[in-house]
Formats: sequence, structure tokens, C-alpha cells
Amino acid sequence: MKKEITIVLFDLDNTLYKHDTEGQWLQHLTDLGVLDKKENNRKIKYFDEEYVKGRLKIDKYFEYVLYPLTQHKKSTLHRWRKDFIKKRIKPKISKKAHSLVNKHKKLKHKLIMVTAANSFVAEPIAQFFGMHHMIASKVIEKKGQYTNKTEKNRPFKKGKVISVKKLIKKEKYNVKEIWSYSDSHNDLPLLKFGDHSIAVNPDNKLRKFAVKKNWKIIKTY
Repeated sequence: MKKEITIVLFDLDNTLYKHDTEGQWLQHLTDLGVLDKKENNRKIKYFDEEYVKGRLKIDKYFEYVLYPLTQHKKSTLHRWRKDFIKKRIKPKISKKAHSLVNKHKKLKHKLIMVTAANSFVAEPIAQFFGMHHMIASKVIEKKGQYTNKTEKNRPFKKGKVISVKKLIKKEKYNVKEIWSYSDSHNDLPLLKFGDHSIAVNPDNKLRKFAVKKNWKIIKTY
């Protein structure tokens, strides 16, 4: 039997990173003149409100967010993404977020980023943090080009737990304990899945639940 391990599940947006990564990516594209700023701001505001209310239509959301990927060559998109990580991601990751991840690294835990964000945006961020695995909404490719669709088994709400269980089974991990970190009530299934559930910069619904359950509450920014 494999050695027992501890796995740590990190949400991304508003947990390790202060903002919505996909929203920031679209803002980066408006700075480049790829998207209309006013229309993009309107769309993002609407999707953010729907997410907070727990009624986001994920298909419609990704159709909009991923549309720019269908209009440009991969080489161009990857160049823009590299610049995006340098300018909008790395400078906005707090020392507290770094310290939180590094604490578990030093303990030799398996680090897993579990985010509903699309894989195009999430992948380099997971690499930057040194995650062992990344679970994200995988962007579908056709004939070497990105589409504005993701695979249906998205890590959203209960889907995050389903995806984590599949990963554990695939890697044949002998899990001793699980730490779960998130900011959102949408991630209650993921937090309940952990042996150690930590609410990070929690929204109002999660904060009330965390207090009721006596979960630890921390801030990363």
C-alpha cells in the first residue's frame, strides 16, 4: 500500500488571488484593444452578480469568457497570457497567500488547485504556486484551436468534489487527511469534504456557516 499522504485543496479566486482571474483576463484583453471595455464591464458585472446569487448559468458564462480564444492564433494568445500573468496576477498575490501555500509545501503535502475557472487561465497560475495538480474547467480544442466550450465535467459546486475523488483514484493516493480552503458558499461541498475546513476571506453566507460549524476563518488579503 502507498504511503499515507495529506492533500490540500485550494480554491483560486478570492482565496489565493484577490480577484476573479477570468474577469482580470478579460480586462487585460480590453487593455490590448481586443474587447470593448464598456460592454465587457457590463457582462462581467452581470455574471458576478449571478455567481454571488448562486444561479450562474455556467454554459453562457464560458461561451462569453472563452470567445476571444476562438478568434486568435495560439501563439498570440499565449503571448498575451504570459504578459497577463506578469502584470495582473503575480503582483496581486499577497504574502499571506504565498505563506499559506508554502506552509503546506514544507509539510510535504500534495497541493491541488481546484477552480471552476477555465484551464487556459488557471494553468500558469497553478504552475506559479507550485501545485502538484490542477483541476479546472478544461477548454475543448478542435484541430489545434481553442473553442469557447469546456468539458462537461466542470469542477463547480459538487463537481469539485467529484473531480477530486477522480484524481485521488487515478493517482492511487492513500489519503490520510484533507485540508480545504475556499472563500465561497458555492464551495461548501468542497469544504465539507475536508477534514480541516478553512473559510478564506469568506462571503456572508459562508461566514455564517463557518461560524456555526466552528470552522477556522482566515484572511489572505
